[in-house]
Amino acid sequence: MGKFSRTEQLLANHWRLGCKLLWNQEELVAGLSAFMQENHIESVVDVSGGNGFPAIELRRKGWDIAYNDYNAFMKEQVEAQIKENDDFVASMPCTQVSWEYLDSVIVPGSYDMVICRGNSLPYAVSWSVNQICDPEKAKVIIQKALAQFFKVLRPGGVLLVDKSSFESAGIYVIQKEGVVDSKECHIHWVFVNDVQSGIRRWDQYNTVEKETTCLTVYSLLITEKMLVDWLTTAGFISVCPTSIQGENIYTVLTARKPLGILPD
Repeated sequence: MGKFSRTEQLLANHWRLGCKLLWNQEELVAGLSAFMQENHIESVVDVSGGNGFPAIELRRKGWDIAYNDYNAFMKEQVEAQIKENDDFVASMPCTQVSWEYLDSVIVPGSYDMVICRGNSLPYAVSWSVNQICDPEKAKVIIQKALAQFFKVLRPGGVLLVDKSSFESAGIYVIQKEGVVDSKECHIHWVFVNDVQSGIRRWDQYNTVEKETTCLTVYSLLITEKMLVDWLTTAGFISVCPTSIQGENIYTVLTARKPLGILPD
């Protein structure tokens, strides 16, 4: 058996292709940069770093950003990518730690901004493991994660978190085709929301040069109200939907850590 499971590798490759096809990456990086400039952000940690987008691109723009992801295969790929860049990009801090233990590698009160994008939050207990999500366990872990995001922020710091815009019961399909790395590619992603069980199923069909690979991943089905309530419980204020240039897939929320709260 190899170093990484087939599921870890498939998930990383599928997500990379989705990021290339679904977003205008230059536009989204510009939108995030504008938001950070407007909010006087100097230091950032992307806690859902994935395949390195947008952390690497933001680092290339000069932003002091760090990377974290619990998927070991993705982290290894990112570390290989940044070695090919200049010293500032190559020195981007990269960690692999579960969200509920962030403060084991990040000093509390270290960052002006925490990014958790890509609808990553609902996968707190099911990312990379290809198993049905336990809704009650997921709710506990997600709330612990939000408490950790709060903890590593400086007073006045900002959390940017997004979620799926599809939260009603039903089946939703996203399809996109295009050329990636000089190869004809197509994604056919089917999302099934089961409101009764609180579970969301994501069936992925990715085709590269007529070769299709499939993967199914499960997550907690999070509504905007659930997320707002959890953010408020964690201590965040000014929780609100926020428009980010270039983000046309997910619903983005931002929240602040109040001033005057000292690190533990």
